[in-house]
Amino acid sequence: MSLNFSDMQLDYWREASRRWNIKTGATGSGKTFLDFYLLPKRIRSCTGQGLIMLIGNTRGTLNRNILDPLRGIYGEDLVGEIRSDNTAELFGKKCYCMGADKVNQVARIQGATIEYCYGDEITTWSQEVFEMLKSRLRTPRSCFDGTCNPADPEHWLKKFIDSDADIFLQEYTIFDNPFLPKGFVDELQKEYAGTVYYDRYILGKWARAEGLVFRFYADHEDDFLFDDEEIFETDENGELVTDDNGKLKLKVRFDKLVMGVDFGGNGSKTTMVLAGYQNGYHDLKILEEEGLPLTDDVDADDICKKWLGFLRSCQEKYAALDWIFPDSASTTLINSLRSTAKNAGERSNNIAGCRKNKVEDRPMSFSRLFNSGRLKVNRRCENVRKSFRSLVWDPKDPTRPEDKNLGNINDWYDATCYCFLDFIEYIDLDR
Repeated sequence: MSLNFSDMQLDYWREASRRWNIKTGATGSGKTFLDFYLLPKRIRSCTGQGLIMLIGNTRGTLNRNILDPLRGIYGEDLVGEIRSDNTAELFGKKCYCMGADKVNQVARIQGATIEYCYGDEITTWSQEVFEMLKSRLRTPRSCFDGTCNPADPEHWLKKFIDSDADIFLQEYTIFDNPFLPKGFVDELQKEYAGTVYYDRYILGKWARAEGLVFRFYADHEDDFLFDDEEIFETDENGELVTDDNGKLKLKVRFDKLVMGVDFGGNGSKTTMVLAGYQNGYHDLKILEEEGLPLTDDVDADDICKKWLGFLRSCQEKYAALDWIFPDSASTTLINSLRSTAKNAGERSNNIAGCRKNKVEDRPMSFSRLFNSGRLKVNRRCENVRKSFRSLVWDPKDPTRPEDKNLGNINDWYDATCYCFLDFIEYIDLDR
């Protein structure tokens, strides 16, 4: 088998011999590809002076980003599964595998001596885990290889990279990967255009997030809207038509209908959004919205009553819903929705608490969907539209939108996140 490596990848293979060897830069730039061939070399050269450790954002992402591709290249005999004790046999050596997204993961490496550590998605780690790792690389030959996409220039990792630590650093742009098809690069540039992610994930810069989260949407909102006439049948005068029962006639097919529900409380509103997936989950539409007023006397009965009415109006207008993803923060309210559905003769087994994908990943996913022309909003959904027009970056945490309930726009954004991003496994953003 013939392998081709880029000039930067070859430079890393030859030169990365410091205590800290770090690659940062654009997505798809080839940062990680070389590691599938470097890791066996690093692991096999370990002498037993300390542990061998692989760290990712979570064990799941470590499996998906690193171990699964390794298994595909070398086979299951050389790349084992992660066992219940967080170890895996890799190339004949016992390796410890862990996630680093939460501060409580510090305990997993406290007291350990580490001879070699590989780090995936370093900017997503808890800083406390990284700080502990510094003190654990304490053998004469201890070293670290790691990759990440850039974040805010004030990120703790950027400060470490700019320090006088013993670091071999490579910074990649997407154009440093000569093996990517031009069409793919062109489309990726379009998807990130006008966003902070262009600087980070195309140019590989540590770029600050400022101002509006979805400025391109705010500047060109009409490009992202649709009217009922696009999905319902009309007569010769352009008026919506109904059947004998007064029901609007759909002229398009939705592969899945998914509702997101964000429960209110402590100054926030209860909001509900219906989304439809079309064309094999390639195209997505925000179809309907509903919410309760922001008052102190809204209780669980009010929420369930409003939700049931919204559910039935949506099902009468479109079809039976496939999934309902309420805010997982309130198990009691989720159970109340299920009881309400059962008592009303509606399905309840399609009501699943949302997984709440990482808050900092949501804007990027929406940005790519908007910029690729795959996500449209019904013109009638004024509140969802306002959230996309008005959300700003949090000055205290520039990886995510602010959450101060200014006009409660973030409540509508959250409900929209739940009905799209909790179904994200069906949205292949690279096709």
